[in-house]
Amino acid sequence: MIQWPPDQQGDAAVTTDNGKLPTIRSQIALLVLVCALPSVVGLGVMVQHFYQRETVQVSRDALVTARAVSAAIEHDISEAESTALALAASPSLAAGDLAAFAAQARKQLRPNFPGARFILTDAAGRQVLSVAAGATAPALAAERPSSAIPAAGPPARLRPLFEQGRTVAANLPSSASDGQRWLAIDVPVEVNGKVAYALTTVLRHDRLTDLLAEQRLPPHMIASLLDGDGVILARNKDAPRFVGQSAPPDVLDALRDGDEGAMRTVSMEGIKVYAAFAKLPHHNWRIAVAMPEEHALDGMMPSVPLVTGAVTLLVLAGFAMSWLMGGQIGRSVSALTQPAHALATGEPMVLAPSNFLEAEEVATALRQVEGDIQRHRHQLELLVAERTAELAASKALLENVYASAPVGLSFVDLDLRIVMINEYLAAINDKPVSEHIGRHFGDVIRDEQVIRDVERDYRKVMATGEAISGIELTGTAPGKPDDVRHWLTGYFPVRSAEGKLIGITGLLLDITDQKRTEQELRQSKQLFKSVVEHMPVSLFVKRASDLRFEMLNHQGELTFGLPREVFIGKNDYDFFPADQADAFTAADRAVLASGDVVEIPEEPLTSADGQLHYLHTRKVALRDDDGKPTHLLGIAIDITERKRADEVLRATSASLERSNAFIRAIADNVPGMVVYWDEQMRCRFANKYFAEFMGRPVEDILGATIRDVLGERLYQENLSHIESVMAGTPQSFYQDRLRADGEMRFVWASYFPDLDDQGKVCGFFVMVSDVTELKRGELRLHDLNDQLIRARDRAEAASRAKSEFVANMSHEIRTPMNAILGLARLLEEAPLERRERSYVGKIQLATQSLLAVVNDVLDFSKIEAGQLKLDINRLNLDHILTSIGVVISQAAWDKGVEPIFAVGADVPMELVGDAMRLQQVLLNLASNAVKFTQQGEVVLGVRLVGSSPTHVSLEFSVRDTGIGIPHDQQEHMFDAFSQADTSTSRQYGGTGLGLAICRRLVDLMGSSITVQSEPGRGSVFRFTLVLERAVTGVPTPAPLPDALQGLALLVVDDNATVRDMLARHCLSLGWSVWTADSGAAALALLHKLARSVGPRQLDMLLLDARLPDMDGIGLLTQAHTDHSLQLPPTIMMAPDHLTEEMQALADTLHIASVLAKPSTPSRMMAAITAVRTGTAQPSAMPVSTPLAGRLAGVRVLLVEDNEINQEMAQYILLHAGARVEIAANGKIAVDMLEADGARCDAVLMDLQMPVMNGYEATAALRAMGLRDLPIIAMTANAMEEDRRLAIEAGVDAHVPKPIDVEEMIDTLLRFTSVRSDPAAATAGGWAVERDDRPAEVPGIDLDAALKRLAGNYPAFVGLLKRFENSQGGTVSDVRTLLAHNKREEAAKLLHRLRGVAANLGAGDIARISAQAEIALHQDSDAELAFMLTALDQSIAVVTAAARTLPLPLPAGTAVPEQRAEMDLTQALQELVSLLQTNNMKALTHFQSVRPSLESSGHGTVLALANAIETLDFAAAETLVRDLLKRKENA
Repeated sequence: MIQWPPDQQGDAAVTTDNGKLPTIRSQIALLVLVCALPSVVGLGVMVQHFYQRETVQVSRDALVTARAVSAAIEHDISEAESTALALAASPSLAAGDLAAFAAQARKQLRPNFPGARFILTDAAGRQVLSVAAGATAPALAAERPSSAIPAAGPPARLRPLFEQGRTVAANLPSSASDGQRWLAIDVPVEVNGKVAYALTTVLRHDRLTDLLAEQRLPPHMIASLLDGDGVILARNKDAPRFVGQSAPPDVLDALRDGDEGAMRTVSMEGIKVYAAFAKLPHHNWRIAVAMPEEHALDGMMPSVPLVTGAVTLLVLAGFAMSWLMGGQIGRSVSALTQPAHALATGEPMVLAPSNFLEAEEVATALRQVEGDIQRHRHQLELLVAERTAELAASKALLENVYASAPVGLSFVDLDLRIVMINEYLAAINDKPVSEHIGRHFGDVIRDEQVIRDVERDYRKVMATGEAISGIELTGTAPGKPDDVRHWLTGYFPVRSAEGKLIGITGLLLDITDQKRTEQELRQSKQLFKSVVEHMPVSLFVKRASDLRFEMLNHQGELTFGLPREVFIGKNDYDFFPADQADAFTAADRAVLASGDVVEIPEEPLTSADGQLHYLHTRKVALRDDDGKPTHLLGIAIDITERKRADEVLRATSASLERSNAFIRAIADNVPGMVVYWDEQMRCRFANKYFAEFMGRPVEDILGATIRDVLGERLYQENLSHIESVMAGTPQSFYQDRLRADGEMRFVWASYFPDLDDQGKVCGFFVMVSDVTELKRGELRLHDLNDQLIRARDRAEAASRAKSEFVANMSHEIRTPMNAILGLARLLEEAPLERRERSYVGKIQLATQSLLAVVNDVLDFSKIEAGQLKLDINRLNLDHILTSIGVVISQAAWDKGVEPIFAVGADVPMELVGDAMRLQQVLLNLASNAVKFTQQGEVVLGVRLVGSSPTHVSLEFSVRDTGIGIPHDQQEHMFDAFSQADTSTSRQYGGTGLGLAICRRLVDLMGSSITVQSEPGRGSVFRFTLVLERAVTGVPTPAPLPDALQGLALLVVDDNATVRDMLARHCLSLGWSVWTADSGAAALALLHKLARSVGPRQLDMLLLDARLPDMDGIGLLTQAHTDHSLQLPPTIMMAPDHLTEEMQALADTLHIASVLAKPSTPSRMMAAITAVRTGTAQPSAMPVSTPLAGRLAGVRVLLVEDNEINQEMAQYILLHAGARVEIAANGKIAVDMLEADGARCDAVLMDLQMPVMNGYEATAALRAMGLRDLPIIAMTANAMEEDRRLAIEAGVDAHVPKPIDVEEMIDTLLRFTSVRSDPAAATAGGWAVERDDRPAEVPGIDLDAALKRLAGNYPAFVGLLKRFENSQGGTVSDVRTLLAHNKREEAAKLLHRLRGVAANLGAGDIARISAQAEIALHQDSDAELAFMLTALDQSIAVVTAAARTLPLPLPAGTAVPEQRAEMDLTQALQELVSLLQTNNMKALTHFQSVRPSLESSGHGTVLALANAIETLDFAAAETLVRDLLKRKENA
């Protein structure tokens, strides 16, 4: 703190308060401490770093240890689990040999094995067997395990194993003294496909201690094994105390957050530890390892005190030395204090001797300063006197400037008080200068806004220290409060000599007049700009020097089609063609040179958008004060619209003249009179016809009054109409008029008022037509109308007769066809040979085709009436083609024409559409092609032309090499009852309806049919259909079985189309193909590819039975006699009617298979697969469901008058197990049901019968109150009207004739319930005379399956056929469940499939199901996907084999007698036992018990039968137990 002594206010000497300043000694000591501080801090940081690193390392070591121990324990568990699984698969268990199994288990309990004991437990929780390490004999069920090793536990722990068949890991309590728990691994033991036992491997409880010892851990390390809930299972320290308890809460939280981790926590003993834990890789257990903190830093702590002590001693020594040296320096400096005081006061200076160099240098400097001070003191006195005089002069000058300046000036101090102000500014404030001095500037200003603005600027200058200027200020002066003024202000900082801010100078200039002038100028400019911009003319300005644009208004932008920014600075050459720009420039130069106003009346201009404008332009030169042109002003008016209007006006005038002439020409030539009368009733227009009718020239009529023209009589007759039309009402009326020549005419007159814009009538038009001939024709029309009515009645009668004829024809044809189809269906149930069964199938297909001919007529009638609708269902394209081949092939081969199916390899077979209508179209086209082809081929092609995940586009084509169709007849060939010419019908036959129906059916399916043909070169008919996929999604090609991989084939066929089709299909499968067109070429290739020596190059031979030079039989005979050849398996391709002949020669000629032609790719593939795998080739004929037992116990009343139909229907119904009564007409049926209304379960009612038809009988039965009795109509009338009448009569359903047996059976089943009636079920069946079982079934161990079924082959076939319905969709269902993350449900489906497949002998399916189930439990998605694909393929093999197996007809069996109640209870208990063990004998046992169960309820028996027949034994067991409970409670 500086103080001026009272007696030395003018001196420069100062004294300081030394009591608050530190000494040199203390500062030096402090400096030494500060220098030592980094070392101390560094030491602390180093110690902390070592500490943290050591703790991190301890945590890492603990985590590594936990991982190692968890891996070791997981290894032990895996070893124990693998051993248990291997033992579970032991055949000894399946055979029930427990002693052998115990011996195998004892061998596994070797010293290094982690397990201590094996325990075998049944489903009830009983220990069946216990094998311990070191024991010489197993402990059987009656023995108790030792107290040191636990039992297998209660059934609750093993319930998941028995229910789901999955391995379970658990812990078991122990009575051992160390408190450790036993670890157990439970694996399922399956016997006959069902989990029968649980095999438990008990791990040694001391294994954790051994593993820790192997890790060589420190003795104070704590290790624990925890389960998924954090409960301690084992511990190496204090196990009795802590095993079974939960880990600390913070440890539980960490366990839930992750599989492994490290943390700092407190142990169960309350010790602070560093802990780490790790999860076992495949089990929900964890290993926790902990290191106490007190032992964690044992390696680091001994060196810390030693280093700290050494650093402390060094710091203390340095501090002592600095203290001594500081004292010596301080004394030397203190000695200089007194001379310095003397120098400040001007006294003589006395210096003491110095004891170090720096003090002596300071003393020398003090002596020099003393001399300098004396010299400068004198100079300063002179300078002060000079500056005082200058200051006085400056002050006077400043006061003069302030007073005379034409701006406001002021100076304020830092408190914003006015120090100086001139008169100019004081006058603005309306106060004298004296009233401003010393006052705050805001006290002299009245405008609050001005005060705020000025203070803001003052504060800114004070804050920044910088001047601001050019600030506009608006407000009112105190002297003129109503006058708003504008000022320009500036503020400048004023500083002292030291540079310190001491005030602010303000400057103010009044700019009110300038502001007002600027505002007026802006308004003027804005007005001028607005006028220029809104002028409806284009205005532009160019510089005189270079004629570049300087201005362009808005209208100019519109005219030129470009924005003004583009024009400014450019000339005409930038926008217009050179010649036009030259003209513009020359005209502009002429204007600048002449000084006159130049006017251009019309000049064309093309704008940027290509529009042509016409401009009226004026140009004038703008000159400066010297008369020199500076700019060119142009004003252009767009006269384009006016020019167009002129042209339109001229064109309109010309058009009007033409229109008048046209109207006159029309009016003069219309067959009627046209006149116009104005409001004065004078004629202004009259056509030539009117003048002729009136007998006067037109010139005399125009201008004459209506009275004069018409005459008084006619005028009076029309006066009322004239007055009405002049009132605004149009008039129309008949009138008789007398012509000028005296002839009376009938006319139709119309008067129309002529209205002006205000709606006032200013005249009227008259149009009169001579209708004399129409009047006469009207009379003739009355006569014609009477004739038409009579003709219509005759036509309607003929139409009814036609409908009745069509219905009768349908009935008469369908009635015998009904018998044919029904008897063929019955014959199909007989044990026929292959040839006869093929004939039956062909009879059915041919009869159905014959039925299609009848349907053509009916369909055409339906199409014409718009009643035909598509029946959209799932269809199989291969079945459709097969049916077509059966119908057309015989006729084609007989004519020497080869029928061919050319189906693309990528065409899907399973689709959704109307199979019947598609087959009808293709059959019609193919039949026509065969009919009109004498030689060559008929090719039915199917090609994929478009595809999506849900739909495909298929192009169907039928190509022939027939007679062709002339171009002029092609457009009429699709008409009904039409053929190419009349000779065609005579030569080839036919109704001419086929193509018409084809076209309309294709139209109905959303497509159109086209034809390409030339006479003599054949025809091609095409249409494209979009069909829905049966299975959504573009299918990926399934991998071929190993037996079909990389085949090499030789295709021998003389038809190039067949060779190409087969070759392309084989190549698409990745096979090698050679082709030959003759026998000789085939033999040459066989000598090259099928030699008996060397590697085999051919896997298959596809041989046509008919070749041009030798047939297939001759080629095979010659090849077999050639010992140099080694023939591959041969598939003989023969016409369908020759297949049986080829089959008979198959063994002799070593033919592996016979393939009927025409063949589809899928049938060819099936034949090759059958040959390569040795399986049976599926039949091309459709396989029907056996009838036996399907209507067991159903009572049917058959009402039918035709004896053949009676016999046929009765045979079918009896064979299906129904009880049948027959009534020959409706009256008999009504009488029978009137006597006993409950005598039948359903009525099959023919509709056309004598005495009483079906309609009347049905109505009578309903009137009798039999409302719930199912009545199913049967009629050969297929018209929609017949169906409608049947429904109205009260029938429940309609079955058309010929009867589709399957449809009739299904319809009866819909309305009735099948009873358990074994006698009825077998009454119609034929006994199986021979065993038709195949040698093998693909994918099935037939011997094992029959063994489970006690050799019952029919039961096996029935189960196998049901397998597709019950289990065929399992893979799809599993994938759906997996997509919805329902993994447990998916596992259950796989488990059930495994059991069902094992019972049926489907070993591959059972094995792959088990592998898929394991992959699912192990979350191995990639392996699971592979297994599901393999499983789907294996199921497809089995289901395909099941479809090919004919269902054997059961031999007649005796009806079992009704069981006694006691026997039934015992039988049900035996059934439960069989169901519990998954014994397949449960099926035959249930069949023997079933008749006695009918009293328990039909629904219950059906549910039980369904459960047993679909192998759902668990559900069946539940149902049987319910039956037993009900019997006990009864």
